[in-house]
Amino acid sequence: MSVKQETNNLENWRPAEWLEEALASAGELEEFATRAPKDVSVAFRNRCREAALGRFVLGALREERRRIGFVPLPLADYLQGIAQTAGVPLAGVLAPRGIDDLTRTDEAAAPALAGLAREIGMSLREAMAHLRLAFAAMHGAPAPAVLARRHPAASSALQDVEAELERVETGYNAALADELHRLEAAFRSAFGR
Repeated sequence: MSVKQETNNLENWRPAEWLEEALASAGELEEFATRAPKDVSVAFRNRCREAALGRFVLGALREERRRIGFVPLPLADYLQGIAQTAGVPLAGVLAPRGIDDLTRTDEAAAPALAGLAREIGMSLREAMAHLRLAFAAMHGAPAPAVLARRHPAASSALQDVEAELERVETGYNAALADELHRLEAAFRSAFGR
């Protein structure tokens, strides 16, 4: 092939459509990444930072929960423990969800707590066990510390804790049992959303 023919071929050559799209996207991404936003308020920047921190904290909590698994503790203690071992501030995910007190075990607190438990990857069964442990602790049962000593974290720990909780809960009076059932119903309903 002559030089003239090669030049004509190059002049008529077009890259594949997918390559053109990829190059265009890369250019748009570079422009987006390097262009400074104009007229962005300090409040907007702070909200963006808080949202980014919240997503980062959720990811870290999710990973730590996956790594540690179930530990027989009340929900607040468990969440504070995984936040501490993950090295992230738990407050960054509590305030945006309207959670001002992790130790609350009432119907009003159930939706926010259920949402957080679901977001960090807990199963409903595991979250309910943590909630029931918190309820037991709030009402004078020695369940959390005793259960943690009796049943170290293992594959059967959740099942063992559930069985022990059923034993503890048979000692509740009718009013306390009704309160627990309402709490569980509110938690289950919110968890499924």
